[in-house]
Amino acid sequence: MISIDEHFKTGQFKEVYLLYGSENFLKRNYKEKLIHHFMPEDNGMNLTYYSGNKVDVNEIILQANMMPFMVDHRVIVLENTGLFQKKNDELADLLEHWPDTSILIAVEEKVDMKLKTVTSIAKIGLVQKLDLWDEKRLSNWIGNRAKKMGKTMTQDAWKEFYERTGMNTDKIDIMEYMEKEFDKLSMYCLDQDVITKEDVEAVCTGWVNAKIFKMMDAIAKKDEKEMLGLYKDMLLESKEEPLHILNLIEMQFMQLLELESLLSNHASSQVIHQHFPQSWLVNKNRGLLRYFSKEEMESLLASACEYERMAKNGQIAPQIALELLMMKYSKG
Repeated sequence: MISIDEHFKTGQFKEVYLLYGSENFLKRNYKEKLIHHFMPEDNGMNLTYYSGNKVDVNEIILQANMMPFMVDHRVIVLENTGLFQKKNDELADLLEHWPDTSILIAVEEKVDMKLKTVTSIAKIGLVQKLDLWDEKRLSNWIGNRAKKMGKTMTQDAWKEFYERTGMNTDKIDIMEYMEKEFDKLSMYCLDQDVITKEDVEAVCTGWVNAKIFKMMDAIAKKDEKEMLGLYKDMLLESKEEPLHILNLIEMQFMQLLELESLLSNHASSQVIHQHFPQSWLVNKNRGLLRYFSKEEMESLLASACEYERMAKNGQIAPQIALELLMMKYSKG
């Protein structure tokens, strides 16, 4: 399958693009690169932008058929319109007879691949899914950024950087965060050629999710010292709310139980991917499953839920609830 990167390498572009997926950083970057390619010096007179789910398709049709002013193409950008999740005969007809004087760049989170609007774009243009890259590609991306700055990153520095910035399961733009954290890191290492693990630890505080993963490792291995050290770091240094930490621990055990159920029922890799789109998360949780029985996970999850309930009902302070949980987990 030809990807959008091939279009930029070969210089052979299409007139219609549909970019979709979960990684906003990639969608935004490719959208901006396409706009710049098709109208590098234009003042915006030939650019029309539509956003939101109340877009009038008749306006899009009108703009698409309007001749560009003193340039080769008009550019129409659609963003988060929802037009490619439901049937729309007018838009489908426009796409089947798309004028060669206009460029369409549509950016969405989800699309229905069976719709005529989507299949029409696949015939005349490019439908490109843009989800978070896997660890190998992220490593190459950050490595290339370091190389352009005349630097290299040690393997253990990359691993620490990835754990602190890339291993997040919340609805956050992971790659944008990674880029900003690497920019901070490169400024910190301005006078040196090699970025070390110690540099990463000094600059990248990391999301609490990365610490939760480390805590789950400590719980699995019954490493009381590591577990309590991470607890103090999250509570005192990162200033995370105790109930937030409790909730994240619960989420981790629910994910483990979900994956255990899928694996025990011999679910296909495709089905597993639907539940866990990020492959690194499957690998991480699969490793943790070696340390727990199903009964142990259910018991540990029940304890976390009970302490959270008691804290929310005012029976005990949130911090006490978390400390009781840590004591229970450290005893196994």
